[in-house]
Amino acid sequence: MKICTKCGETKSKSLFPKAVANRGGLRPECKTCFNRYQRAVYAQHIEQQKARSHRRFASHPHERRARTLQQKYGISPAYYAEMVQLQQGLCAVCRQPEQAKSQRGRTMQLAVDHDHTTGAVRGLLCNSCNRGIGLFGDDKTRILIAADYLNGGGSWAEDYAV
Repeated sequence: MKICTKCGETKSKSLFPKAVANRGGLRPECKTCFNRYQRAVYAQHIEQQKARSHRRFASHPHERRARTLQQKYGISPAYYAEMVQLQQGLCAVCRQPEQAKSQRGRTMQLAVDHDHTTGAVRGLLCNSCNRGIGLFGDDKTRILIAADYLNGGGSWAEDYAV
């Protein structure tokens, strides 16, 4: 049995995290108190990182987008702008401009569509088309079957005579 230094309760030694550097090989606080403390420290760390990131990008708003384009898709902001110009600012699938709004009420930018296996960039899509393709798991067969279904090329009810 051991007394937790945080909650003051006497608990079984099996309820204390291991700590090789401590005498007895156990932390002074029980796992419950330790986890509560760790969650608080982690939450504080996340808040500090968000604040640091906000301060950094507040003065350079396009820097975050540039970093995301480079890290996720391997393209520069200039290449993205060139793609927007080639597509005349329209979605590569529906040929409509982006309609989706951000939380701040601004029209979102076209999404970079890419092959998830090779990473190759295919084009720019509106939010709706990008999500639709993503929900189909980039599976061409499923998309073609869905298109056939929408064109009236058979339905589940006809196949099973419901």
